[in-house]
Amino acid sequence: MEKPQDLSFTSALIPLSLLVFLLATGVVLINHYFQKSLHRQRLIQERLKLEYQKDLLKSTVQAQEEERKRIGQDLHDEVGSVLSSLRILIEMAYERGSTVEDKNFLNQSKKTIDQVIYRIRNISHQLSPLMKGPFGFYDALHELFDTVNMAGTHSVNLDFKENQIPAQLSDNTSIALYRILAELINNTLKHAKANRIEAMVSYQEAIFTILYKDNGIGFTYDPNIRSRGMGLKSIEGRLNVLDASWKITLVKPQGSCIHIFVPLPL
Repeated sequence: MEKPQDLSFTSALIPLSLLVFLLATGVVLINHYFQKSLHRQRLIQERLKLEYQKDLLKSTVQAQEEERKRIGQDLHDEVGSVLSSLRILIEMAYERGSTVEDKNFLNQSKKTIDQVIYRIRNISHQLSPLMKGPFGFYDALHELFDTVNMAGTHSVNLDFKENQIPAQLSDNTSIALYRILAELINNTLKHAKANRIEAMVSYQEAIFTILYKDNGIGFTYDPNIRSRGMGLKSIEGRLNVLDASWKITLVKPQGSCIHIFVPLPL
């Protein structure tokens, strides 16, 4: 006589269990949706944060370039012109000089002023290199390496041919790459204890590639270490602005090497 009651209880338990299962499934799905939505929001926030940091970095780099250009122009126009005028006055005094000692002094003064004018022109050019269009970058880069070569302390070689100049190389990209290579050379000269520098620049399939290496003592690179020098931080910042990728490796038995890959619009 109790079996019908058991069947009735079992029949009531099945819908209840199904309801509990559906509720639990709904909670799980809602929680999954919430977590997925939260993760999506975090990704959006991270992307916006990175875009903001990149825009801020780009604005900082542009402001630095404008300031470099202003200082370079002031050096060239104001200081350079004053020294040139002083040189003319010394030349006039030299022509009127009455003694050999006076002429020797004036001649030495003229040579000293010539050296100062030459150095100011170099500094002005480094602060604000003439770099309009792809060929401007080509000429400026060769001039940079030639200047280091003329010092005679390092063997410097640049492999950059005219047929490897991309037509779509913008002025902003050109100046950024010029600064990067100038900073790499500066780091080698100051810290690497190297006597040979090599760079190869090429363009293929919308990727502008730079290979820079020296035969110095090398260095350990870790992007997570905050104590990196200002030179490396400057290089990283400019590379990030260009959306470039790069790889730094040690070259055995000695030396370091950096590969830079810059995507360019087709």
